[in-house]
Amino acid sequence: MAIGTTNIKMSDIATELQYASTGLADNSMVNILYDSSQLSYSIHGGSYHNLNMLVSSLAKTFKIAIETRYSAGTYLWIGGWAGYDHDAPAQLAYIINNGSGADVAFDLYIGANNTPGSGTNIFSGIVPRNNGGNINANPYNTGVGAYSTFSSSGGYWISGNISVVVGSPVFVPVEMKVTAAVDLDNVGGATARYNYTNEILSGAGFDLNPMTGGVAFNDVLVSGANGSAFPTNGISWNKRTSIIIDIT
Repeated sequence: MAIGTTNIKMSDIATELQYASTGLADNSMVNILYDSSQLSYSIHGGSYHNLNMLVSSLAKTFKIAIETRYSAGTYLWIGGWAGYDHDAPAQLAYIINNGSGADVAFDLYIGANNTPGSGTNIFSGIVPRNNGGNINANPYNTGVGAYSTFSSSGGYWISGNISVVVGSPVFVPVEMKVTAAVDLDNVGGATARYNYTNEILSGAGFDLNPMTGGVAFNDVLVSGANGSAFPTNGISWNKRTSIIIDIT
């Protein structure tokens, strides 16, 4: 349940961050609670998916309201937590550019495991050839609670089912590459992202065109970086991700 906007207590913050009663005085809990902004993969990690926290009646992100102040050692006013929701819906950004000569069909998913096509469908459609209708979704609200959906598995994976549309008149390779996979907030540790292109193919593109020997892509596109090779670890449940998929 999100923190309210009046009469906020340290115990309210502790409860929202999944801490049991510590028995400590409020002034002893400050560093414990604000340090949540530095955690990844922990159930206590602050949710960077919060994009509408209420600070002085202005919408602020968790990064601006909490992390930036804490890291700078500035005034940690309790009002910064107004509206904080530990289970804010997972949000991310994705861009799909199709500069090839073929129409390409996409299905993108965000899921709690590394099974391609599992989880929530975040995009389904055809991206026209020759940059005729590229996709730019920033931010994209998945509508699913980040904590309740992904924290039990530690994180989330982004997968895709991508193919050249049958009948596209192209007789050259149509390559798919993930050209960027980054932490939108770039704070709090474990900010790296692993993607299919870099981890599996060492920079080579994936040929989607069956007319040139290629096949449809159905695999994990982006995973996390928590000490294991792609795609073993998911992206920390409390972190936002931006990906760019280029079709050439």
